[in-house]
Amino acid sequence: MEKGIIIVASTIICAFLGAYGGKAETSKAWRRFGIPIALTLLLSSSQHLLKYALCFLGMSIPLSLGYGIPDEHDEGSTLGVIFYNIFGGRWCDFALRVTLFVLTMLPVIFIADLGRWFVATFYGSLLVAPFVGDTFVKNEPQIWGLNSEDLIYYGTLGFCVSWALIKL
Repeated sequence: MEKGIIIVASTIICAFLGAYGGKAETSKAWRRFGIPIALTLLLSSSQHLLKYALCFLGMSIPLSLGYGIPDEHDEGSTLGVIFYNIFGGRWCDFALRVTLFVLTMLPVIFIADLGRWFVATFYGSLLVAPFVGDTFVKNEPQIWGLNSEDLIYYGTLGFCVSWALIKL
């Protein structure tokens, strides 16, 4: 029961930190460092705190890369420009988000069971893929002033990381 509560809490906290960090007029640090810090506090035991902290600190690197796709309103992130040049319009956001999801999950492989990590990363990529960019979410609907696309993406990330590390 306690483990299930931790997974649900990780999902909700990551969803809101990720979406809040993407909201206009807020610091990206909520997303880049808030998610790794929250996961460290929620999922680590005192004996493995350093190992978990280093792993989740590694997650802040892909969380800092950005997934902005260039358009008439935004020049996009460096990675977004590269993916736009490779994939073009519709599939660019899809490929970029799935790639960033996998890169963000990568440090978790050092502290998770390999099988659980693979299942969480694979299914997490499938879960977020239809809900990103122009693939599914139109006109960026808001929930409490937060982008629903970010809530779905970062909530899925929090769920997958915590599921990979907690055996129910």
